[in-house]
Amino acid sequence: NSVRMLLQLMKIMRRFFFFNRSALLLAMFLTFSVQAQNINISLVSHHEPNTSPSIYYGDVWGEGNIACMGIWKGYAAAPYGVGVYDISNPASPVYLSNYTVTTNANHNQFELGVVRNKIGYFGSWSGGGLHIVSLTNAAAPVRLAKIGSAGGANGFDTIHTVFLERNFLYEAAHVNNVNTVKVIDVSNPSAPFFVRNIVSTNASKVHQITAVQKGAST
Repeated sequence: NSVRMLLQLMKIMRRFFFFNRSALLLAMFLTFSVQAQNINISLVSHHEPNTSPSIYYGDVWGEGNIACMGIWKGYAAAPYGVGVYDISNPASPVYLSNYTVTTNANHNQFELGVVRNKIGYFGSWSGGGLHIVSLTNAAAPVRLAKIGSAGGANGFDTIHTVFLERNFLYEAAHVNNVNTVKVIDVSNPSAPFFVRNIVSTNASKVHQITAVQKGAST
């Protein structure tokens, strides 16, 4: 029915960029008709930064003509952290750069992230904390700040999911027995600071986060 088809459409639009373990799959939403109940998706391009069978890529996120692809497995040996693309021509994406932690390749597991105003917020699921990176020159990313638990900063070192709402960055660890979400103020991306913990009702762990504004403040 129409409601079911609309829900399918919402799922598709949330994953406008598709990926598998070995490739960036850029997909274009071509045709949607509720009356005909017909959804058509066509692959328009494909790129692999590294063809090693030991590499499993993570999520894809982006803004404007910039797309970023994270990694799940094989990050240390590659080394690979976040691949940055120019997708101004979706049929021919240009691989511009690879953001990595040069001091410790074991911290390069940036599976998820977000980009806003050409600033990337990359969470390391392998203990490297939150990296805030300027993509003004996407071919040469520059780290502006990093926040974890060191020095009493009170952020997560292990971060699976991030969600950006206004100037607040929400972090989830997706680690067993860690049921809190940390809120980081990123109004100045070069000087982020911890705001508060939100304790989830899930006693196990937190995987995904969605935050919306309510009233004048969060």
